[in-house]
Amino acid sequence: MEAVMKPTRALTLGCVLLVFCPVVALAGDGMVALQTADPSCGDDSGNRYVDCGNGTVTDNQTGLVWLANAECFGPMNWHSAMDAVAGLADLECDLQQADCDCGLSDSSSPGEWRLPSRAEWRAMIGDAVELGCSPTITNDAEDDCWDQQCFNTGNCSFTNVQSASSAADYWSSSTFLRFVPEHACSVTMTTGHIHAFNQKLLTGYSVWPVRGGQ
Repeated sequence: MEAVMKPTRALTLGCVLLVFCPVVALAGDGMVALQTADPSCGDDSGNRYVDCGNGTVTDNQTGLVWLANAECFGPMNWHSAMDAVAGLADLECDLQQADCDCGLSDSSSPGEWRLPSRAEWRAMIGDAVELGCSPTITNDAEDDCWDQQCFNTGNCSFTNVQSASSAADYWSSSTFLRFVPEHACSVTMTTGHIHAFNQKLLTGYSVWPVRGGQ
């Protein structure tokens, strides 16, 4: 038996949700400890997603805290995305920078937010893929799909989830260390595909920060 697993066609074409990818090592999959931020929130509704009322949404299934606004940052390359989320915090914003902190009031400090890992993306979108949702996010109760109408009626906590093909790819923190370290994984929200090979210098990918958990 060979000691090293060779790349397969699945790796060459990119990772698809729930299809194994023979990755030897990934950077960016580690957990960043909370520092000053408010803890995740919950309620007795039994919903998967809970609006914490401070610009964040808690995923009760994973314990992750997501930025409520899925498109606070414009499309950018992976390096810029890593820097942008690392600098995200509950800041004092003047009138000229009304969105400088993406609407946060969670007491978070720079360094607490990060890009989701590939595994965290899989956990986020798995049930939505099974429901046939596009974008692949469910409503708060996880019994139907997210859409703008769902948000308008108060049944969805997230805003601005991208589904148009031009902006529906979101970066992950996961990087291929052994094979192609200049590439990172991303998720396409229209289909739920998790892609393995995306050049980090590509600028058209979206950014959705997360903190806590793993």
